Amino acid sequence: MQCTRRSALVLLLAASCGVEPVPSEPSSSATENTARIEYATGERRAEGTTVNGVAHGEWSFYRRDGGLSRQGTYVDGVAEGEWKRWDYPREAATRVGTYRGGRAHGRYLWRFAESRPRATCELVDGVPHGKWTRWNSAGARIEEGRFEHGHESGDWTFWDDAGNLSAAGAFSAGQRTGEWTTWFPSGAARSAGSYENGRETGAWTWWYENGRKALEGSFELGREVGTWTARNEDGEVTERGEQVAGLPRGEWISRRPDGSTWVGAYERGLAQGRWTVTHADGATTEIEYQLGREIASEARR
Repeated sequence: MQCTRRSALVLLLAASCGVEPVPSEPSSSATENTARIEYATGERRAEGTTVNGVAHGEWSFYRRDGGLSRQGTYVDGVAEGEWKRWDYPREAATRVGTYRGGRAHGRYLWRFAESRPRATCELVDGVPHGKWTRWNSAGARIEEGRFEHGHESGDWTFWDDAGNLSAAGAFSAGQRTGEWTTWFPSGAARSAGSYENGRETGAWTWWYENGRKALEGSFELGREVGTWTARNEDGEVTERGEQVAGLPRGEWISRRPDGSTWVGAYERGLAQGRWTVTHADGATTEIEYQLGREIASEARR
């Protein structure tokens, strides 16, 4: 079972203040040391200083509505020092970070439109490297961990939007590794098991919020193997059988919500041979399957 991961993390990092290069030859409206670049419709797009036709010094970029979108400094055409970006028409910049040699380097901060912190991370030559923290729009911390050369590494912790602990475990080179645990908002354990190279391995257990086991079994290379057992919230077994490479095989027993009990075998993940269904009223039905397809049935009392 995979913990819920955050596509927002990838989106934030992918959008790390990409600064557009400034044309080396300013438009005809530029003065000796000042350049102005316009949209095709005449609105101001960017303005700043140049030396020998190359951006050098402070530059500002604008949206078509006239609002500021980015601002920072170039040295010989390369972004250097602090840069800010405005993703919304607000006074506070939504992304703030420093550049070295044209790449984000040092502490980088993302903000929500209302100026609350959204995420912060250390970047080295444009790559996340160091502590990462992310918050929701209400200001609650929802994840914390570290990056090593652009990949999640070491211990990570996740919280839900209400601030309740939801998952914890470790990463190695961006892949889940070792023991991971997830929790319900109440603090009761939801699941526990291990990963190896990003895939489930060994024994895993899932629980209901009342503390009773819901499901247990084992994984090998991310696929179910061995005996798997499912239970209802009262602790009664509802399904049990063997898995091979993620597919049910051999005899399985399944107790359905309608009170019926099904007993039969699987082959290559498909029902095969004779299955016996015992209904809640005691009546039985014999069903013959061929690779998952029902080919005959007979009701008995």
